[in-house]
Amino acid sequence: MTPSPFVAQPTSLLYRSDYLDSMIMLELFLTPHCVSAPSAIAVAKEAVKSVPDVELRIRSEKDYARAKSLGVFIFPSFVLDDEFIAIGEPKLEWLIGVLREKLKQKKRREMWQR
Repeated sequence: MTPSPFVAQPTSLLYRSDYLDSMIMLELFLTPHCVSAPSAIAVAKEAVKSVPDVELRIRSEKDYARAKSLGVFIFPSFVLDDEFIAIGEPKLEWLIGVLREKLKQKKRREMWQR
């Protein structure tokens, strides 16, 4: 039996990364007063459903140290594998394209490292 890919954590929703070595991580940084939060969350979740092998973490103000270490100071902000990619509410099609391209690059790198 395959374990559930969802693990609840106090400050984030985590899709387990131990499923595949070639997963990428999308982080969405939010604040409680962010009026764009619901739509940003919806776009992130929909993009992750459309692209396999993506781990999504929804970060709150409790993750301020992480945000600061990445240079995030505007919310909502999207970070992909420690690289800032968008502020606000990106178009779903654009985000899906960025995720697919990053995943393709990561798989190519892993292939050459074998």
